[in-house]
Amino acid sequence: MKKFNFNLPTSIRYGWGRVNEIGKVTARYGKKCLLVTVKSFPAMKSLFDKVIKLCIEAEVEVIHFDGVIPNPTTDSINLASE
Repeated sequence: MKKFNFNLPTSIRYGWGRVNEIGKVTARYGKKCLLVTVKSFPAMKSLFDKVIKLCIEAEVEVIHFDGVIPNPTTDSINLASE
């Protein structure tokens, strides 16, 4: 295997109203994002809709994958790539 370095810095934004920054922050990384979730359920719908709206306002295309399962198989991961 060829040698390489991998660096993945993490920025955690926490606090009241911070979700409002998601479009602007996401736009810094590109024009498309993959939003990975479990199957939709009513309690999270308003938050999900807000995230989508904020990303679209920031001109970020959202691709949604809601097929997350516990202990995912390669088949379920491959579904996300489609």
